[in-house]
Amino acid sequence: DPIADSTLLDVLRTRENPFAGHAAWSLAARRPSNDGMLGLIALIAAGGFSGMLAERTLIEWSRRNPAARAATFRHPQLRRCSERRARRF
Repeated sequence: DPIADSTLLDVLRTRENPFAGHAAWSLAARRPSNDGMLGLIALIAAGGFSGMLAERTLIEWSRRNPAARAATFRHPQLRRCSERRARRF
């Protein structure tokens, strides 16, 4: 349903908790999209529980589309986020 996809992406872009986290979680059952991927990456970079849900959605999407996995994990914002996490440990 394109209207549902559009609504979920709009909510995801707001990054307003807890709604953005719910949108990220719901997108896991939807078809992967570039717009969604960028919103999920931004949510992951912000951290917190919503970021974890966004990360879970990217994992689900990467199972369905290996090319998306490669593009996602090369994204500069996600790489910076991973580097910050690694420094904490």
